[in-house]
Amino acid sequence: MKQILRQISLLAAFLMLTACGSKVQPTQLADQILAKYVDMAEALSSVKDAESAGEAAVEITKIGDDLLQIAEQAEDLDEVTAELRQRNRAEYIKVMDRLLYAKDQLGRRVADDREAMQILVAAMEEFEAKESSMEPLFALLGLRVD
Repeated sequence: MKQILRQISLLAAFLMLTACGSKVQPTQLADQILAKYVDMAEALSSVKDAESAGEAAVEITKIGDDLLQIAEQAEDLDEVTAELRQRNRAEYIKVMDRLLYAKDQLGRRVADDREAMQILVAAMEEFEAKESSMEPLFALLGLRVD
């Protein structure tokens, strides 16, 4: 029994030591953020009426919360190189093109549905408030176009 407890203690100590020294890779963090913007484009693309706008609003709120959780990982962020920023910027442009297209198509689909538009505007305002708190991280990772 003592031997089992000793092995468990050693394993726990090993896991704590390896976790304490681990750094978050900037590539992984940037990819997680970009994936959330792809999710946003998909949520907006799903809107056809007020009901689906409500469903998309819930998803948009969740995406904003997920981005804030991702940002918390940045405390342990490894070094971000110029090459990585350049790679991230190129990926960011692709994802933003997709998101802008989704927003444009959304406007065409529900322009006459006032209720759907109100639901989405409220959700997007809440999202943008969360997103703005992440600007320093976005700049560090190269997830903005100058």
